[in-house]
Amino acid sequence: PSVSIRTFSGRIVKRLPPGLYERALLAHRGIPAFTGRLPAGPANAIEDLAEDRCDLQTWLVRNPESTVLYTVAGDSMDRAGILDGDRVLVDRALVADDGDIVVAFIPGDGSTIKRLRVENGVPVLQPESTDPRHRPYRVESQDGFSVLGVVTSVIRPLRPTQRMFASNRAMTPRKEAT
Repeated sequence: PSVSIRTFSGRIVKRLPPGLYERALLAHRGIPAFTGRLPAGPANAIEDLAEDRCDLQTWLVRNPESTVLYTVAGDSMDRAGILDGDRVLVDRALVADDGDIVVAFIPGDGSTIKRLRVENGVPVLQPESTDPRHRPYRVESQDGFSVLGVVTSVIRPLRPTQRMFASNRAMTPRKEAT
């Protein structure tokens, strides 16, 4: 069967031929993975010997057919460690639980990323921000409201690569000092 890539509204934006997705996964050999733990406190000796390979997609994505990548805009989740410009993996097949960070659709407003809380059976979209202007959104009428997916991972490169710039024209590489 072919794999379809869909938007949250259900519109198919790309259909991959049968087997292409699986062949791409098999062809990707991953990056070297070290089995030891890297100290983030006092320095300690570590072995500089890769013992395995890690395919980040296999490691981070549970349901490839239903997982999408979005770029975050805004600061309403900065206390949760999700910053403006971060990429988030969103799994549309997972059922959201109280406490999950979700992408939700609010009729008349659009989509947003917030922590889902359930208070007396009523969903509340809770920001986790250092900015006091961000307020919880209590879903009084569930007419058209929907949780579009559960955020499963946050990706934040500390040193952008050239590949990132090809997919995001808003970012331009800095000129190196000569």
